[in-house]
Amino acid sequence: MNQQKMYNNLAYLYDKIYSYKDYAGEVKFVTSLVSKLNHNDQIKVIDLACGTGKHLNEYIKFGYQVTGLDLNDGMLEIAKKNNPGADFIKGDLSDLKLDYSYDLISCLFNSIQYITSINKLTKSLVEIYKHLNNKGVFVFDLGYARDNWKEGYSLISSYRDNNTQIAMMAQSRSEDEISKWEPIIFSKINGVLDMNIDKHEIRLYSVKEMRKILIDIGFKVKIFKNFSTTIYSVGKSNGIPVFIATK
Repeated sequence: MNQQKMYNNLAYLYDKIYSYKDYAGEVKFVTSLVSKLNHNDQIKVIDLACGTGKHLNEYIKFGYQVTGLDLNDGMLEIAKKNNPGADFIKGDLSDLKLDYSYDLISCLFNSIQYITSINKLTKSLVEIYKHLNNKGVFVFDLGYARDNWKEGYSLISSYRDNNTQIAMMAQSRSEDEISKWEPIIFSKINGVLDMNIDKHEIRLYSVKEMRKILIDIGFKVKIFKNFSTTIYSVGKSNGIPVFIATK
C-alpha cells in the first residue's frame, strides 16, 4: 500500500495517534516571532503539509488569515471540518506551486524532510522565498535531523478513550541518509480490531546542510531548539532544530 493510501486509511486516527503533540505551544512560539514584524494588516499564513489542521486551528486563535496545503484527501477532509473558516489547497510539497504571497509560511512536524531529493527541496524553498512578503517568515523543524538521529531507537505509545484503543510500535533505521520509519499501529474501535503499517521515508538533512541551502537562496536564518528561545548550537544541541528563515 502506498503512503497516500495509507494516510487516507489512517487520517481518522491521526490526531489520536499523535495526541501527545503540543500544537498550541509550537504556534505560540512561532507567533511570538512573527508579531515582531510590525504588520499593519491581518497576517496571512499558509501551513504546508497541514495534515488535519491542528496548527491552523491555533493560528486562527491569533486572528491570522489561514490557508492549509496538503496532498492527502483524507487529511484535508478532516482539516476542513476542524477549520471551517480556512482556505485549503491540495498540493505536493515536493512540487510546490503557490499563487499568493504570505507573511508566514510554516511546515511543521518534520514535514519538509519528506522531500528526499535535494534538487526538489531547493526548488520548493525557492518557491517559498518568492511567495513570502517582505520580512516574511518561513518556519520549519527537522525532527529527524542527521545531528540528532538515533539508529535503532524504539518507540512505543498508546491512546485510549471510551470506544478507541490504539498502540503504536516503531524502531528507527536508515539507509544512505534516508530514514525508514515504519510504525505498526494496532487499533480497536467500537470492538473492531485492525492493524496497519504506516510507512515513512524522510531524508536526514543536517542542520549545516539545510542552513547553507537557505542562505544560498537569500534567507536570513536563525535556528532555535525545541520551539524555545534557546539558540540551537550545531554539534552541541541534541533537541529539535527549529528554523526561522526571514526574507
